[in-house]
Amino acid sequence: MSASFPSDPNDFKEYKMTNAICPSCAKPLDGAAGGDQAPAPGDFSICIYCATILKFDKNLDLEVLSQKELQDLDPEDSKILMHIANLALKIKHSRRFRNS
Repeated sequence: MSASFPSDPNDFKEYKMTNAICPSCAKPLDGAAGGDQAPAPGDFSICIYCATILKFDKNLDLEVLSQKELQDLDPEDSKILMHIANLALKIKHSRRFRNS
């Protein structure tokens, strides 16, 4: 597996999703961001609510990566996904304190 991430943050495009649910926290997800193409089977996503690293299956439903899939990630892809997941956790943390 290898991820394709835009090298410039300004190159990320947003894609509307319908009926997407995080399989980890069960929150509805209404969008994805990525490169030039809409999400495809095997592409990665990260839940903005719980920061779980996800993958689109053949029906474009989201699934949690298995431990083996996480271990088999390209080291650079793993580094990028973990960085994005950490950013999602920071966003969650800042929202919780801002809304309390």
